[in-house]
Amino acid sequence: MIECAHSLGVKVAAHAHTAEMIEQLLDLGVDTIEHGAEVFLDQRGTSLIKKWAEVSKKTFWVPTLSVYYHASKRESSWSREWEKAQISFKKVLEFRDAEATEGRLEAVRISCGGDTGAFPHGENGLEMVLMRKLGARWEDVLAWGTIKGWECVRGMEWEGSQGDAKIRDAQIQSGIDGRFNGAPKSALERDIPFGAVLTGWAADLVGIEGNVDGGMEDFEAAIIQGVRFVMKGGTVYLRDGKEVS
Repeated sequence: MIECAHSLGVKVAAHAHTAEMIEQLLDLGVDTIEHGAEVFLDQRGTSLIKKWAEVSKKTFWVPTLSVYYHASKRESSWSREWEKAQISFKKVLEFRDAEATEGRLEAVRISCGGDTGAFPHGENGLEMVLMRKLGARWEDVLAWGTIKGWECVRGMEWEGSQGDAKIRDAQIQSGIDGRFNGAPKSALERDIPFGAVLTGWAADLVGIEGNVDGGMEDFEAAIIQGVRFVMKGGTVYLRDGKEVS
């Protein structure tokens, strides 16, 4: 299935919890692994994380911390799963930091996602807050929720040297022919990069009031309560904290 999807330019996401299943998926070349609460919790220890790092330029991790958190609040039986998710996330952060000191940045590539449907829509910012509470730097968390989100889900045509050239072309062409003005939503979803404020990229913006670079409480207040402006594909949906009709 993965090979077929890739031949059509489409990526594959897999939902997995155990270390055994995660290792199999890494061997198969899956593009993203959602959940992964037990990535550190068997006899493999850091060996699986190291293996993940070897293929990390390909396979993203979407830890979905908020799913485990919400589930633990609803059912006590999920408390242990939430503990596992926290331990694994912290261990991956420790590994990434250790690798970074050796010049190996982004040893395990992370993206922010919430397993749509597991909790009320609109509470997506909780994932970023939990990441921050568990020790992630604010700069990394914001990147995981923006540019790394696009890198995680983008079509195969955006990968590698071909993708780099495609990005350069998009930035050049947008200033020449204004091709994004009035572009259909389908084009904005696939044909235009998003996740960064750059010429030629989709005009997807979220304006926040607060200090994301302050302490933990400042970050949480800004992300959860501070959203004042939302633009998607150049259309404004929220201005000054109020919905635009």
